[in-house]
Amino acid sequence: MAESEDSAVTLGELSRHIKSLSGEVHAVRDKLDNLTSWRDVQRVEEGLRAKHDADIAAVNLQVSALTARLQVLEDWQKWFQRIVIGAVVLAILGVVIATKSGAM
Repeated sequence: MAESEDSAVTLGELSRHIKSLSGEVHAVRDKLDNLTSWRDVQRVEEGLRAKHDADIAAVNLQVSALTARLQVLEDWQKWFQRIVIGAVVLAILGVVIATKSGAM
């Protein structure tokens, strides 16, 4: 059987092709190793969800503290207004009584 020149493959050519394919396989394996797995995505999502929930809890705590402080200020203002109005009413009442009794 006589081999034609087109189908003849030398050992060097075969070695170069195998080396080239091996390099491509290694490149594809490296790319696959560097891909993010679904578990990694889920772990990151769970971490972000936990951080978000913690942030929301901290904000709610701050809002509760500020609401309590605001309530204290509103209560103080309400009592201050009552005291001032009471003092004004007493002063007017004192003036009325003093003028009716002739002290002024």
